[in-house]
Amino acid sequence: MRMLLSIGAAALAAAGCGPTCRTDGAYTDTSSFEGSLDGWTPGNSQGPAGSWTIEDSAEQAVCGSHAVKFEVTGDVHPADLWVEKMFTVPPATAYQVNLDADLGTEDDGERMTPAGVRYGPSQLYFSARSTDNPAEATERTTDTYKNASMDAGVQWLAKPQQIDVPRANQGKIWLRFGIRPNTEKAPRRTYYVDNFRVYFRVTAN
Repeated sequence: MRMLLSIGAAALAAAGCGPTCRTDGAYTDTSSFEGSLDGWTPGNSQGPAGSWTIEDSAEQAVCGSHAVKFEVTGDVHPADLWVEKMFTVPPATAYQVNLDADLGTEDDGERMTPAGVRYGPSQLYFSARSTDNPAEATERTTDTYKNASMDAGVQWLAKPQQIDVPRANQGKIWLRFGIRPNTEKAPRRTYYVDNFRVYFRVTAN
């Protein structure tokens, strides 16, 4: 993990390019999950029930040799899976949270199970909340489709997002990212997230 006290520095590199391993620039924090979850705590919406996996994995990666692996199943009530981490920032300030992460996915279109259940991609989601208002998390989602031109197998996509945190009076912001399955009884699917970067831009004091 690399920590930079760079709030108020230049904007992030332009989005929309293919994933590359970047730890330079105006990032407050970066994580490439080399051998650990790098301080991120796993969680899910089912508690200990259900069949799911959140772990540091060497199966796929953009940066280094590891990434966070999310494995979801088609349970009757599929779990949201996530990792989260608290960041300390200057207090009594509003922020725009700029997030960059790379998603490894095999989702390439709508499919049908042998039982005739139609299913599509899951969602990759990001959320941010201050400790002042823990119930008021702001969330952004994006689907897990690959580009139509991509070959079979896991492909990596850049997934930048921006989230506004109106006020962080206590100087504590929780960030979360994870996978939200959108279909029950779909086959087991695996996703990877790597090269996570965050930059807190001050918007008001």
